[in-house]
Amino acid sequence: MRDERECALRLAFSIRVGKEIIAWGEAPMAHLDAPNRERNRSFPYFSAVSILLCALLILALGYKPFRDQLVRLEYWTSDFRMVLLADRTEVLHPKIVIVTFNNETFGGQPRTPIPRDFHADVISAIDSMNPKAIGLDFYFLQEQSQEADEKFATALQKARAEVVVGAVDETATQFEPSQFAYQENFLNKTGRKTGYINLMFDTGSVVRFTQPPTESSKYQKSFAYQLASIGRAIPAPIARGSSSIRIAWLVGPDFDERPFVSIPAHKVLAARNEKSTTDVMKAIEDAIVLTGIDFPYMDQHETPLTAWTGNPMKGVIIHANVIAQLMDGRYFHELTHLSRTLFLLAVGSVGVILSWLFWRRTIDVSGIGFAAAGFVLVDAFTFSVLRTSLPLVFAIYVWFTAVTLGHHAKTLIWWTRQAPARS
Repeated sequence: MRDERECALRLAFSIRVGKEIIAWGEAPMAHLDAPNRERNRSFPYFSAVSILLCALLILALGYKPFRDQLVRLEYWTSDFRMVLLADRTEVLHPKIVIVTFNNETFGGQPRTPIPRDFHADVISAIDSMNPKAIGLDFYFLQEQSQEADEKFATALQKARAEVVVGAVDETATQFEPSQFAYQENFLNKTGRKTGYINLMFDTGSVVRFTQPPTESSKYQKSFAYQLASIGRAIPAPIARGSSSIRIAWLVGPDFDERPFVSIPAHKVLAARNEKSTTDVMKAIEDAIVLTGIDFPYMDQHETPLTAWTGNPMKGVIIHANVIAQLMDGRYFHELTHLSRTLFLLAVGSVGVILSWLFWRRTIDVSGIGFAAAGFVLVDAFTFSVLRTSLPLVFAIYVWFTAVTLGHHAKTLIWWTRQAPARS
């Protein structure tokens, strides 16, 4: 009897403990159900308003002024991404040299246009140092003097190195038809290759992409392409044919925006007269040599790197970056319009599905920050490793719209399904 009594007491104690454990486990659920019971009684106005707001955000993408603002933000973030993830080099580019006409070249004062007879002397001096090619980042739209023009044309004709002369195509609307006619005649007289030097100014007047050729223009190959094809490499496939490509900016040590050997024109002339081999001669030998101006406030343009340094970049440095990119075979890939649309649809679909499945989870500030950080990391990976640019701002915009829509749509549907319980 005593043993039976002890067993009964132990069983009663176990049942009591079990009930307490169950009660303890149900307490949080009761706590969670309290808001649900409250929601049973009233219409979820907040969810309805949130769904309406999401619908407006989706429709807003079709409103051009609003979409343009998102595009501006997209470019702003892409510029900082380029700054942080730009291609790096620990040494100056070994195959490109820039010969500049600066204030010191002309006794402390800028002089434009560059006298063609003086330019001819510089070209002859460069050619005597055995470069692979010479590129002139200039356009020639009007006569200087018959003597200077003849000397310049003769220097180009006699040069042993391959020469590419810059030209402007018809997209430069500030010039007259007579100037384009002069340019064509003058360039034909030199007998050398030509390439257009027009730059493509994107949102915010920033140079981010190369300028594609104008279909009706006489100049179908860019200045950079003509020179890079001499230095070789290129493909991908043939630098995207006639389309525009994102410029893969090259940055040197300490964020040097000019990772190219740069030599003032007057030092090239001085080196020609030296009897022994100089550093100038060594740098120019077998290199692609560009001539361009380096005067304050002239031929300078904003690039993505300006977002970090605040300094615009000289046109000849921009062309040097494109040439280096083509010669090195460094490219970034852009999503086509279809690929971009499918990508954003996929982001939105995943957002709706996940928020639908986990709709009881609270969307707090930490969750939003975590998701945004995740997108940034994915974008950084695809840009630096896969060399593909994603629409980061649009992806984040679509994601949070989709997550909000899915969460509140599920809430509204849940409320309607509870109607029998309320009646």
